[in-house]
Amino acid sequence: MLQELLAFLLDGLHEDLNRVKHKPYKKSKDADGRPDEEVADEYWASHIARNDSIIVDVCQVRIIMIIQACLHQIFIFLGLG
Repeated sequence: MLQELLAFLLDGLHEDLNRVKHKPYKKSKDADGRPDEEVADEYWASHIARNDSIIVDVCQVRIIMIIQACLHQIFIFLGLG
């Protein structure tokens, strides 16, 4: 219940603070064997073209940092890093 309330509030703040006034539509291309990093970069650029607010800056960058930290810990645990 609390997560849903926070998601609702953050989404509302994001929409109000979004710096993008005209949201361009760009059809996503299939990966078609391209490297994951290339596909991810393309998707992120498309996402930012439509969603650019302080909420995206703070929250989504924080999520990326958490994922990187978790992967680092996994590599250490497995003896890969």
